[in-house]
Amino acid sequence: MDMDNLIWLSGVIFVIMMVVFLVIRVFTTRINRVWEKHRAETVGKWEAEDIEYILEPMGGQFGGLESMGKKKVIRGVGFVALTNKDLRVTRSTPSEQWIVNFRQMKKITIRHYFLGKRSDKVPFVVIRFAKNGKKDRLGFLVKNYEAWIEALEEETGLTAKDERVTLGK
Repeated sequence: MDMDNLIWLSGVIFVIMMVVFLVIRVFTTRINRVWEKHRAETVGKWEAEDIEYILEPMGGQFGGLESMGKKKVIRGVGFVALTNKDLRVTRSTPSEQWIVNFRQMKKITIRHYFLGKRSDKVPFVVIRFAKNGKKDRLGFLVKNYEAWIEALEEETGLTAKDERVTLGK
């Protein structure tokens, strides 16, 4: 390969790398804007209302609402917070939030599966609740799920049931 071809090839590689970098930058900037807007609309609003937290809002994943059905559920990242009155779970895109009062909660389970989705590393925390006379289940993923289970048990007086299945052990 002569020097001209090497310079030309280096230039092409540089241009391709710059385009890839710009695409990644635009994508991450957009995600960051959506995330910050969602944070302002949810957590910012809660903070303005002087909500008292047991577990501060943190990033989590909305795993679905049983009443939506497996095919219609839109999972997504959002925030999870435990106040002195309720559990709050949000989804950033499309933006939505669910608030379940402690008195509405009927059962807490820990599972690897929820609404057709599997999570091996971090299990779903699933809350069965009754709202307006209708029973439903809400699932979410959060890294320190043990602390969330412990706090939910303490606040609701319920005992979480571990429904994780360990195959081959």
